[in-house]
Amino acid sequence: MTRPGPRRARMGWERAPWVVLALAGLPGLAAAQAPGRPPLESIAGARPSLSLLLDQANFWLLQDNPQAAMQALNRAVQAYPDNVEALSAAAEVATQLGRPEAATLLERLRRVAPNDPRIRQAESAQREPGADAAALEQARTLARAGRTAEAVQRYRDAFRGEEPPPSRAVEFYSVLATLSDSGMQEARSKLGVLAGRSPNDQPMQLAYAQMLTYGMDTRSEGIERLQRLAQQPATANQARRAWRQALLWQGADPEAADQIEAYLESNPGDPELAEKLTQARATRGIQHRMAGWNLGGAGRYADAEREFRTAIAVDPRDAESVIGLAVIRRRQGRNAEMKQLLDQAIEASPDRRDEFVRILGTDGVTPVAGGPADPAAYASHATLAWRALSRGDLDRADGFARRAIRAGGDERVQGEVVLGQVAFRREDWATAESRYRAALALRPKLPVALA
Repeated sequence: MTRPGPRRARMGWERAPWVVLALAGLPGLAAAQAPGRPPLESIAGARPSLSLLLDQANFWLLQDNPQAAMQALNRAVQAYPDNVEALSAAAEVATQLGRPEAATLLERLRRVAPNDPRIRQAESAQREPGADAAALEQARTLARAGRTAEAVQRYRDAFRGEEPPPSRAVEFYSVLATLSDSGMQEARSKLGVLAGRSPNDQPMQLAYAQMLTYGMDTRSEGIERLQRLAQQPATANQARRAWRQALLWQGADPEAADQIEAYLESNPGDPELAEKLTQARATRGIQHRMAGWNLGGAGRYADAEREFRTAIAVDPRDAESVIGLAVIRRRQGRNAEMKQLLDQAIEASPDRRDEFVRILGTDGVTPVAGGPADPAAYASHATLAWRALSRGDLDRADGFARRAIRAGGDERVQGEVVLGQVAFRREDWATAESRYRAALALRPKLPVALA
């Protein structure tokens, strides 16, 4: 099992965006023509589409080609001289390139819309302290060569010990995130602050969302952000690819099943994710089983029965859900059905016969001394382990899982899986794999362990 760490190739740092382009609501990025082709123009000398020109400019910015972006923006300004969005974007890119027309563009923007908030954005770009161009290029070269520590230091030299200017933030923090766990934490924290201040900066939002997916504790948030960005024209393709990769990194659990279903709804025909979905759906049975015991303990037997039956439909060998139904039948006084369910549970997990008899307080015919006063409140160590895992309480999950292993039978299988999940969340890959293999040795093809 390989760690889904922050690799440069996935981070796309060498294509870091230069500038904010507020393109919310514009047509799809597919409208931005392929590299090297001019924007489409209608016949008879009609003006080119503003949306198309801005889309094309943003495409080139995402490819770290501001010169090509400037060409598209110049055409936009020529065709739409009073358009605030075209003027603000052109002023900002011209500033990044050090073009003399940057001041003229900003002045035109002030005349057209003196109170527009994008004026402050363009002014901020003009006031932004310059970075040592030679040091920046050296930092990029070092980063491409995998010499990350030296690259980070060279970036800091280029910024003269200050925080990176906004136009270089994504580039720098994407490299810093690959340095170490502490580098990742710093990059994620500081880029998150900048992303919060610039909700319309789609390239920054994309970089931050990707960075979130590299940590198990923040991956779900990153997936949610990427899902939204996949609906935005400027970031659709890159966000969709990052969204898919993050789903492949997810563990197989009910939350992952929901997330994969959302992806496949708009991106059908992905066999790798379809297989992952099958594995993740299998874990929903565990979730329904836990809900059954919780509802039974609250005396909501009809709801509990529905949850237990759903769990059994997912995994017919789920002896604990079967015994959950038997508990309900005992409480309802339907002893003949209880006896049938007890036999079914014992057949599925013969090693747990004595435990099941003790849970019911009967052997199916006569009462057994010492039976629980309220069998509906029962939950096995495996169930308690899964319950703790669902709350993120890894220490308690570990403790209950180890007790489940000592009980043998299906409890042992579930205990091994929980210990694998605990190790997986702690990023202890070797232990996780060994626990999953132990569960598979006991029950081959167990979906949650195969995942």
